[in-house]
Amino acid sequence: MAIVGVDIGQSGSRSVAIEAGASRHGQAGGYWSDAVASTLLAAVGAVAAVGAHEIGVGLSGYHRMGDDRARIVDALAAAGYRGTVVLADDAVTAHLGAFGGGAGAVIAAGTGAVVLYGDGRRAVSVDGLGHELGDRGSGYAIGRSALRDALLEEETGAAPGRESALLNAARRMLGEDLRRRVADAPPSVDEVASFARVVAETARSGDVCAVRILADAGAELARSATIALRRADAAAAEVCLIGASPPRARR
Repeated sequence: MAIVGVDIGQSGSRSVAIEAGASRHGQAGGYWSDAVASTLLAAVGAVAAVGAHEIGVGLSGYHRMGDDRARIVDALAAAGYRGTVVLADDAVTAHLGAFGGGAGAVIAAGTGAVVLYGDGRRAVSVDGLGHELGDRGSGYAIGRSALRDALLEEETGAAPGRESALLNAARRMLGEDLRRRVADAPPSVDEVASFARVVAETARSGDVCAVRILADAGAELARSATIALRRADAAAAEVCLIGASPPRARR
């Protein structure tokens, strides 16, 4: 019997199994590219054979899934996995990993973004509201800001050979006629989030626009953390920033 931990995000998932003193690590897609149950099966299957295991899952968007939670567990059973299965929001598992049940605030930033403060007596959550109205400072927000800038530059009329690094990168990912590509087939959530990696790489080369976008995202995450600490009356608490790099932009 193995102890299996799974972190399921919107754009990618990670898993680890610990058995007989040894560990195995695996990766799978995110639930924007597949159903949540299928994503979980792939993540568990990457590290554990069918059988009886203790499985803990941190799931992005868990609080919005309602009855789907039972179906996710049923899918594991139908595939032959037995034992205990525990599901929780990924912010909760991130907080446990960071503070082991102690007091503190965790900023979990990946495709989405959420801040969770907990001290064993109370919990305060900020953001984690999804890419359309929330997830401030997330990988999706970074990618969206950069792609918007690239689209504006293209529509304004960038001089040939004078295009910005972000516009050139956006064209490599989505096509030379960026506006037409976005109009005809808008990029998926994970495609937009994947562009955050390109923004980070471009910022490291000194690109002013990319640096500004990352600075704005950092300020948004800091603001969410400040709100959580103020609401919890815990200004002196420790803060931990965690997350995973979005997948590489598709070429």
